[in-house]
Amino acid sequence: MRKMVIVLVGCLVVLVALLVIISNMTPATDEAQSSEAAIAAAKEAREEISKESNPVATIVLTQNKQDYTFTFELFPDKAPQSVYNFMSLGNSGFYDGLTMHRVISSFVMQGGDPDGNGSGGPDYTITGEFPSNGVETGLSHQIGALAWARAAANDTAGSQFYIVLDDGVQYLDENYAVFGYMIDGFENLAHFNSISTTSQDAPENPITIKSVSIDTKGVDYPEPDKIEDYSELEENQ
Repeated sequence: MRKMVIVLVGCLVVLVALLVIISNMTPATDEAQSSEAAIAAAKEAREEISKESNPVATIVLTQNKQDYTFTFELFPDKAPQSVYNFMSLGNSGFYDGLTMHRVISSFVMQGGDPDGNGSGGPDYTITGEFPSNGVETGLSHQIGALAWARAAANDTAGSQFYIVLDDGVQYLDENYAVFGYMIDGFENLAHFNSISTTSQDAPENPITIKSVSIDTKGVDYPEPDKIEDYSELEENQ
């Protein structure tokens, strides 16, 4: 009888352990399926407005000596000032060697600040191309979207951009300018969604912008209309 009780207890322990393992695996599976669905939706949205003639941006990030490459289709017909600005800064080498100073899991990773702390810019700003500023682009903060960070005032985007790491942040559409959609590199989003950060949302292991380059497909795009009368820029939000 005593042996039977021991056996039963042992079986219960194994059963409980299996249930714990299964319960821990299920959310990860659901999360993976959710990300796959979000990526599929983002690709579908891009395909609806994609053009072979649109410029393509390549951003290479480095962390722990490993490179992570992302490519984006830019939409100059929908957010011209945003695209012109990114092309101008990217192809001039402005971003090379700067950092992604802010990463929030399942939200965004942000960089492009020459000061490296979220307060700097290129000494000018551009018009904010988003609905609350009177500009309807039809572009949304889906997973893999490329957009401008800004200060409190509408027309204060400069050089700081962010990449949307997950779905569910479309509430930013009204007040922030999306100007590109990811074409390739979705698999790298999972890495940046899981990195360790400080209490200030800074990566514990720095992320460097190795390079930003834009293929203009042979089109000669103009410089952005620069706003240079902001004597002080508030910290980017």
